[in-house]
Amino acid sequence: MANKRISSLTSLGGTPANDDIIPITDISDTTGSAQGTTKKVTVANLMAAAGGATVNSGTAANLPSSPSVADIYLETDTGILRWWDGTYWNTFIEDSQYDPAYAASQLSYTGGLFTSSDYNISTQPIMHFDAAILDGADKANNPSSGTAVSTWGDRSGQATNYDGTQATGSAQPTFTISGSDKYVSFDGADFLDFTDYTLPTSFNMVVVCNTNVDANYLLPVGTDTNSQYVLLEYNGTVYGISGTSTDSSYGGPNYNSIQQFWATRDGSNNHNIYVQGGNSIISATASASRTVARIGKANDAFYHTGNIYEIIIWGSDLSTADKNTVNSYLANKYSSLPTLTAFS
Repeated sequence: MANKRISSLTSLGGTPANDDIIPITDISDTTGSAQGTTKKVTVANLMAAAGGATVNSGTAANLPSSPSVADIYLETDTGILRWWDGTYWNTFIEDSQYDPAYAASQLSYTGGLFTSSDYNISTQPIMHFDAAILDGADKANNPSSGTAVSTWGDRSGQATNYDGTQATGSAQPTFTISGSDKYVSFDGADFLDFTDYTLPTSFNMVVVCNTNVDANYLLPVGTDTNSQYVLLEYNGTVYGISGTSTDSSYGGPNYNSIQQFWATRDGSNNHNIYVQGGNSIISATASASRTVARIGKANDAFYHTGNIYEIIIWGSDLSTADKNTVNSYLANKYSSLPTLTAFS
């Protein structure tokens, strides 16, 4: 075969194998005719010289039987990246939602960040605000504790993006890390706007939040219309969209510590507010329309004062099984929540 310039050779067009050969110019012989001679090197030897590791991929059942220390292996059927420490194949874990252990404990649904986990539900939410994944994409992007929040990303994966935003610095809430918990703190003058969403006849909303003291407003999701709300707690009294209130059904509300609330309405306009799972504290008929548009504020007068950990809104009434799966997910995630009662 006639000699060719290296630049004229046919491209491999695929992933190099360890035994493939790469041309290399040997300049180690500084004297004599061998100086600058073109020789060959295998991909494996080149990788070893570069970092002492071989990179391979294949199924989990086909891990290399005789690896070298620091060898890397991507399991193509699981997506797990492993490295060999001389004794064991270790799982590579990063500060990301792609960590398999982290993903397993997430709420999963079709179209969302996580499509398979220990807590899988059948209905994709309309919006999902999760302070543990503040930008709605990857928890590795979370800022440091105490950072002002200009955007709280929607992690639902829906075609309409309901990111909550605030351009005015003085009205921005604060991202906070406390132990394993992450939440967004609202001081009574903060709020975030998102694209208006008119709640349909059937909807479900679950919120993990609190007030700083019971005399403050607990108002996690607000409307842009005067005197309207979906869930409101003020001065020891809880209200739903029906206008009905309660202050004693749950032994007297004390919501200045972390709580879980559900606001639901089914196709027959049966409206309920639940606290700590299936404990209904408001049950009424309500057909009133509500257009949610804000996190932490209703109209121009009422602001949430306290912390918001997570908000999930569905445009339908979830099955009992899905509600209990969400309960289990939240109970596992927030160890300081009071005991949650199952829906039945």
